[in-house]
Amino acid sequence: MRTFLAVDISDDIREAISHFIEELKERGDGVKWVSSENIHVTISFFGEVNEVALKIIIGSTKEAALRVRDFSMAVRSFSAFPSKTNPRVLWLGVEDGGALERLYDAVSSGTAGIGEEKRGRYTPHLTIGRVRRGRSPGRAVLTALNEQGDTDFGKCGISETVLYESVLGRQGPRYSVLERFPLGHGVK
Repeated sequence: MRTFLAVDISDDIREAISHFIEELKERGDGVKWVSSENIHVTISFFGEVNEVALKIIIGSTKEAALRVRDFSMAVRSFSAFPSKTNPRVLWLGVEDGGALERLYDAVSSGTAGIGEEKRGRYTPHLTIGRVRRGRSPGRAVLTALNEQGDTDFGKCGISETVLYESVLGRQGPRYSVLERFPLGHGVK
């Protein structure tokens, strides 16, 4: 089973992002855009895991979630990996006072060695599009990266993290909730 741990966004932010993507779609045909219902902040991508690993992920995440308080998250920047001049992944940044990094660290310490190897420093973000192999995102998307980099999509409260199963299909991935983990109930 292919799994990942994520934080969801509010409906208001999802709608604002959806409008933003629709505007960009009209200007960039070299991009595979993420459908708005699939937009989230990934905490950890585990990839294919067996039942034993899944039980460890669930147990570790329950513990980790208890160590992080509920928090507010603002979505307010448009950027790209590896850079704005050579974009491969288009994403929106978040401001959360470091809560997502604390959650990532807490989950990672209990799930080390499970699933896909972690690469580099954790950068909380919402992926909204991937530039198709061998294509350019288009001049208008490159311009938007420079001119709309500080776009504000809103703020929402985060009170849980969610473990998802991801099933790949022709129409794109389909996500289903495996378990929800409330934050901060063990924090004094």
